[in-house]
Amino acid sequence: MEIRVLRYFLAVAQEENITKAASVLHITQPTLSRQLSDLEEETGTALFERGKRKLELTDAGRLLKQRAEEIVSLADKTMADLSGGYEEVSGIVSIGCGELKAMELLSKAAAAFHEQFPDVQFEFYTENSDAIRNQMETGLIDIGLLLEPGSLERYAFVRLKKQEQWIAAVRTTHPLAEKDCITADDLKGIPLVLPARSEIRGVFEKWYGDRETIESPYICNLGNNACVIAACTDSAAIVIDSSLPMTDEYEMKALPLDPPLSSDIFLVWKKSAVQSNAVKKFIEFVNALEA
Repeated sequence: MEIRVLRYFLAVAQEENITKAASVLHITQPTLSRQLSDLEEETGTALFERGKRKLELTDAGRLLKQRAEEIVSLADKTMADLSGGYEEVSGIVSIGCGELKAMELLSKAAAAFHEQFPDVQFEFYTENSDAIRNQMETGLIDIGLLLEPGSLERYAFVRLKKQEQWIAAVRTTHPLAEKDCITADDLKGIPLVLPARSEIRGVFEKWYGDRETIESPYICNLGNNACVIAACTDSAAIVIDSSLPMTDEYEMKALPLDPPLSSDIFLVWKKSAVQSNAVKKFIEFVNALEA
């Protein structure tokens, strides 16, 4: 299975039409049709359903599309890392990040680093912690920005100075919105939207003190969406304070927890990974800033 053929397949999946895809790829339609036919023969399954107006992916086609995007992305990243010579500070630094205020620090660090090494490009991917770890394992991203708690056994890391503060996010019309801060007693009897990660929920439950009385009908893995759920369900979302929706539509209010609850942030990378020179230099750069 060649990278080139996977690119052809992805183009057809995107355009949903062989003629249009052939035009985008600058090859003839018969050539593209033959490549797709060979790919289906190689995989032993149909990848498209041929409709009157467009091509639609089969279940096998959707699986291949997901894998092909990962393979092509990794191939492109590898070529970018190597194109300037391994010792050159050039190529791509890919970073997986959650919805964290620490992104301000990381963005400023990236800008300062790019000014010093203009041939380095940064790619940021917003994911939850599990997805970030998985993509570091497969080599799709170099570095992860992760919120504690969580096992760091497989990773080297820089602990950032900035901590993330936890809040209760409610709509401005919610009864809790009249308060300046929120205690555990204030949340009794209030439906909650809690983080999906069990480790994070454990930290909140310890702060709350009586997990048996927690009413949590909603679980969400991204803070921004948790706030939307809270707004639409008259609930309170327990999120970090960078998670309020970037729109006035929901009129949310952030209420600090009392006593305060905070989490450390780590910039992590896989210990066993062979890093490009650009990635290694950027890690050193951030480490120096945080020293």
